[in-house]
Amino acid sequence: MQKNFWELFPDLIVGHDDGEGEGEGGSNDGDPGDGEGEGDEGNPSDGTAPKPKGEADGGLKAALAAERARANKAEKELKALNKAKADAALAEKSEVDQLTAKEQAANDKVARLSAGFLRTALDGAIRTEAAKLGFIDATDAIDGVDRTALSYEQDEDDPSVITIDQKSIAAQVKALSTKKPHFIKTGTEDGEPTGSSFGGTKTPKKTNRSDELKAAYPSLN
Repeated sequence: MQKNFWELFPDLIVGHDDGEGEGEGGSNDGDPGDGEGEGDEGNPSDGTAPKPKGEADGGLKAALAAERARANKAEKELKALNKAKADAALAEKSEVDQLTAKEQAANDKVARLSAGFLRTALDGAIRTEAAKLGFIDATDAIDGVDRTALSYEQDEDDPSVITIDQKSIAAQVKALSTKKPHFIKTGTEDGEPTGSSFGGTKTPKKTNRSDELKAAYPSLN
């Protein structure tokens, strides 16, 4: 007997269900399956776990230190290269020109040393006067004083020997304090603060409890 199409291929019958039809695809009932909540929240997109804060800070400091070391090395190499170029250029000059160039380099070095000695001496003198006048930050006085108005003498043979007219220092620091009163600590004669360094209300002076009672009850006097 000749069988029809459906008898030869029963698995193709619409609605046929032998328990294997759903497979691994899952149902369409809205269940999201296992795809949710697998990753750690806040992880980087590359899937690596974030480093603890302390470890991250340590890595940043190490990177900064390495960068500073590279910069210092590059600066030293640049100085060495410039010196080599200068020496090569000097070697090509005549003997007289070489002596002149060396003398100029020595004079420049002395000038730099002299300026450094003078700056250090004046800074110390200004800092002393700033402390006397109650500057909040002595750096304000050091940076703000008109140095062209200061009187001093520097020995030409020994630039480290400097004589400073302290009165001229005091006068210029005082002038700066008048011009910039917010540089000065605020206070009163009784030692009580008048407020913040940049203005504000005066903090009331604390009174003794017995004084308050005497003021409230005169009979206790």
